[in-house]
Amino acid sequence: MLRSVFSVSRGFTLIELIVAVAIMGVVAVMAVPSFQNMMASSQIRTAAEEVSNELQLARARAIATNVSQTYTVPAAIAAGAPGVLISNSGTDVTFNSWGRSTVGAVEVNFSKPADGACLAAAGQLRCMRVVVLTSGAVRICDPAAGTGSPMAC
Repeated sequence: MLRSVFSVSRGFTLIELIVAVAIMGVVAVMAVPSFQNMMASSQIRTAAEEVSNELQLARARAIATNVSQTYTVPAAIAAGAPGVLISNSGTDVTFNSWGRSTVGAVEVNFSKPADGACLAAAGQLRCMRVVVLTSGAVRICDPAAGTGSPMAC
């Protein structure tokens, strides 16, 4: 029995490939804005975590050495968080030998205005806040989180 060359179908036709590429292109175009918002929010979180870690290190050093330690909030974070705006930059936070803040409670806000507004201001980005309590405790919170959330400020 002879088989025709065209009777066995293997692979994809050119039209099927064009349709698949077009669908992937549409999905990619829809995903790009979400990806950009995710990257900007990630950079904001990186900057907030870096400042939080430095504050906790200054507090631990004050307790360990029994000498007051001062940390100055930076104007920008060079690596991993380009373009992140840090409020209260230049503010000195001093921890005494018991690890308590001598300047009272301090709030430092992190945003990225070049990429959009924060969720709290009806925007798309998840902005962060680092809070130093009078007790010396340092925590990161989200100003847009609801009151029941553990990330709420």
